[in-house]
Amino acid sequence: NRAGIARMAAALAEAKAALQAQDFLRLFQANIDFRDSWVSAVRNRRLASAISRYADQILNVRHATLRAADIQPVVVAGLEELYHCFARHDPVGAHDSMVRFVLAAERAFDALDVGHAE
Repeated sequence: NRAGIARMAAALAEAKAALQAQDFLRLFQANIDFRDSWVSAVRNRRLASAISRYADQILNVRHATLRAADIQPVVVAGLEELYHCFARHDPVGAHDSMVRFVLAAERAFDALDVGHAE
């Protein structure tokens, strides 16, 4: 719906501004707002609920990876790509974009070697 797309656009604009200002906390919040916008657009409530159940784990990954300055522009570019798919009502593109986004986040998180025992 248009309201959801507008919320995503606002969150994307905020993410870009935060990246420009090198403001990690602002980028972190914009990223959360972006995700909340698209999750609220998921018509299948059971699917939306399943996605939300993993929010804490995703929050940990997001928090760790977004601190890396070299990852921040990659994240914002991923948000922009995903936004354009939603705005075009392109579910296949959104799927493909999300898969790339998640895999990139996984690689970035693994590269940080966070939480691995010595």
